[in-house]
Amino acid sequence: MSPSPRETPEVSFVLTVFNKAWALPTVWDRLKRQEGGPFEFVAVDDCSTDGSRTLLSDIARDDPRVRPILGERNAGPAVRLNQGAREAAGRFLYLIDGDDLAPVNGAAWARDALSRARASLIWGRRRRDAPETVAGTVSEKRDALAFAAGRPVTHMAGMVERSLFLRAGGADERVFVQDQSTPLRLARAAGRMLWTETALAGAQTGPGALSANTMQQHHDRYLSARNLLAAGVDGAGAAALRRLCVSAVWKARRDLNPGFAFVSPGFLRYLGSGAGLWRPDVAMLDRHAAGLLAAGGVRRPGRESA
Repeated sequence: MSPSPRETPEVSFVLTVFNKAWALPTVWDRLKRQEGGPFEFVAVDDCSTDGSRTLLSDIARDDPRVRPILGERNAGPAVRLNQGAREAAGRFLYLIDGDDLAPVNGAAWARDALSRARASLIWGRRRRDAPETVAGTVSEKRDALAFAAGRPVTHMAGMVERSLFLRAGGADERVFVQDQSTPLRLARAAGRMLWTETALAGAQTGPGALSANTMQQHHDRYLSARNLLAAGVDGAGAAALRRLCVSAVWKARRDLNPGFAFVSPGFLRYLGSGAGLWRPDVAMLDRHAAGLLAAGGVRRPGRESA
């Protein structure tokens, strides 16, 4: 039985949507069958042009738990994720992309894991072959930032207390895509986090995915780590962020010039950073990343691809 629309949700699913009409029917099929509750489903549309907005409005008309938020301009998923989190009413936020499939017991399972560990953040895998239900073990990461940057964790598939999300500032809105900065910023604010190798989101394949743009990924990964370093991070977390920056720069150069990647100074810096032999500051990182920061074909907040 669906909860009353007046019932305060325990968990808010927050989805960012841009031209996901091809995926939304299967996404909603999983969401409407979520076990436990009470839930709400906050879907923030980033000015879609493919019928997504109509689909969301139709779904909301049939189920009062659904709250579509329709953006008036294309601002990017980082901005829209933060908007959805601010509008959400639940104690917990379950964060997934607008074309991802949530396990039908995902929210209840993640909430129970957080409760047992008295933790405020859990993240899991995002897989293409994700099952309909989730089951698995959970490990605790005492230095959450070092873990998230060292892995690295670069996708939406987790649950966080809304108060922690807001305290962390959510996604870095200086970076267009939310996948890179959100786990890092949440991990830094949490201090400790839970991790599971099981999938908390199932990826679907469809048109127009930003994840297909490898230069966008390198660019966003670099800026997400670099901005946290500039904010003042030390210890193992800072070392992991520096390695992430150097790795993003080298991988971008490797993808642009594959024949020279393994004999370049960038590759030596990559090796040295991984071994702890090279510790660049933010200014030095920016000098080495100048080409990446000016790269074309990369979406940035407030403008189309450069």
